[in-house]
Amino acid sequence: MKNYLIAFALGALASFGVMAAWQHAQPPAIEGKTAAAIANVKTETIPIKSVVAYAAPAKRKLDLPKSVQDNKDDHVLAAVTVDGAANNKTVTAVIDAEGKTELYIKNEPSPWLASEKTTEFSLDYGQKRATTGFIYRGAIRLDLLQIKALHAGINASADSDGAWFAGVGVRFMIR
Repeated sequence: MKNYLIAFALGALASFGVMAAWQHAQPPAIEGKTAAAIANVKTETIPIKSVVAYAAPAKRKLDLPKSVQDNKDDHVLAAVTVDGAANNKTVTAVIDAEGKTELYIKNEPSPWLASEKTTEFSLDYGQKRATTGFIYRGAIRLDLLQIKALHAGINASADSDGAWFAGVGVRFMIR
């Protein structure tokens, strides 16, 4: 039993190290694609007096591509973080001297520590070891705490053969 615990601890430590390195290797912002709903809609030029934009350091702080950071005619109009089910993204609107705008999307790294309330339901069908035939399994999980890509919470499951499980657990999520 002691060897299993040591192996589990070493595996968990190695997984956490890989996950932490992967989380810090986020790519810079990439140019977004035009939404399909307006892809074939004509654009029009609208005269305006001026545009309020962020100062040049905003481009570096938002980790925009080097070509945008180096272009003095590109300016950040707005940047928002979208809280998604999978992970947060920052969407940045950039305007150039000609009035053309581009949107840049950047995946934000997972937080070092955060509370969460994510619920997951599942219904599975398959074969269970040491049984004959197939079974159904229903499960529910409630994640309460996130540390980078590790999510901790409570879970329970019930099988069609009468077996069940209830407990706490940690899972590693790659997004």
